[in-house]
Parts: sequence; C-alpha cells; structure tokens
Amino acid sequence: MKNKLKLFISLLGITLLLTGCGKADLYSAYKKMSVGSGKNQISGYQVNIRLYGLYNGEKVSDIFLVQNYLNKGFKIVDSNNNKTYYRVDGVNYEYIAPEKDNDELELGYDFGATIGEDGEIVEETGTYEKTDKKVPFTDTDLFLKTLLKAKSVEKPVTEEISGEAYQKYSFKVSKAVMKRVIADTSVNDIRFTKDTDAACWVDKDGYVYKILFNLKSGSKIEDDLTLAVFFAAVNNVSEINKDSLK
Repeated sequence: MKNKLKLFISLLGITLLLTGCGKADLYSAYKKMSVGSGKNQISGYQVNIRLYGLYNGEKVSDIFLVQNYLNKGFKIVDSNNNKTYYRVDGVNYEYIAPEKDNDELELGYDFGATIGEDGEIVEETGTYEKTDKKVPFTDTDLFLKTLLKAKSVEKPVTEEISGEAYQKYSFKVSKAVMKRVIADTSVNDIRFTKDTDAACWVDKDGYVYKILFNLKSGSKIEDDLTLAVFFAAVNNVSEINKDSLK
C-alpha cells in the first residue's frame, strides 16, 4: 500500500512539474511577443486571423489582416467586407474609395483606378476619414493573453511545418476568455458551455507562430469551426502613424 502511495505521489509530482513547465513556456512566449518601445519589447508584428468551418449549417470564412506597430498604430484589412481601417493614437479611420462613374463601372475597372485623358488606367487613391465605427481586432494582445490564462497545459511536442520545427502546446481556455476572443468575429453569439481546446506553436526563437481555437469543443455547435491566428513579420512592421493616411 505504501509503495502504491509513493508511486502515486511520484506520478502526480511529475505531472505537475510538466504542466508547470508548459505554463512557464507559454508565459515566456507571451512576454517575447510584447509590443512597445520598452526594453526587450518588439516593435510590432502582423496578424492573420482566419475563422473557417460551419456555423448553424452555413459556411463561415472570415479573414482579417492586422498590422500592429508599437501598440499605437494599427492597419486592419477586413477581406470579407472589403474594408480597410487605420487606428492611430486611439483614433479610428476608414478608407473611402474614390467614386466611379457609370462608364468606368461598366468597363469593369477596380476601385482605386480611373481613366486618364490618353485612355490609360491611372491609379487614384482614396482618402481615410475619421469614423466612430467600432474597428475590429485593434487589441491583438487579446489572443496572446490566452497563453497567460491557459488551463490544463500539456507537455509540448515537436511539430515540423514547412521544414521548420515548432514546439506545440495544447491547452484549454475558459468560457469567459473565449467570449472575449470571438467578440469581433461573425460568430460572436456562440454560447460556450465548457473550456475550449486550443493549441499554440512556438518557433525556435521563442516567438508565437500561431494559435488555434477549436470552437466546437467548448460549445454545443454541431459542426467543426476553427479560429486560427497566425503571427508574422515580428519586429518587421513598417511604421504606422498619421503620415500613413496620406
């Protein structure tokens, strides 16, 4: 009996140690992705946000591309609605494309182009105007904070993607945190009934490559639905300020 108890305590200790190491690794990855002008912070990154699968029997395919510079300048491209926004020093701007006359529209010219006197296509830029609209995904740290709130973190496994090795951490995210994660998506009315399965891939330099959330696992929806968040261009995002609006 004593031997069984010792074995149980040993196994429990190992499990707690591995889980603790996993949480510590995720904390380190979160700190590594901290954006700002302070010491040991990065200048920014690009986030590719993709929501895909089925919801209520309907196909879902949301795509957003967000650039974050110093947590002060953001460029947000909403591919589904053909909208582009900037957020600079807390002020939101929306891109307004130049208007086209009927002849140009019938010829099939894209927005942002017009016809010169010689008949050639001339690029014409629109303008950015202040807007009171709620601009989606200006808090890119929202996804990374799930690493701090991670529950039931499993021992990492090595996974190769396109010839690069990553450490994959599987964990769970609470109902309250997931509600905030999906707030700017087209499925923000999902009601979570339990913890959601998630996974994070960390590259060899300690930066987060992607985070996946299995929305079906934490709710009562019947179809597969995934929110995938990819991070790129770490420390390599162009400056975003008011000059970017010209």
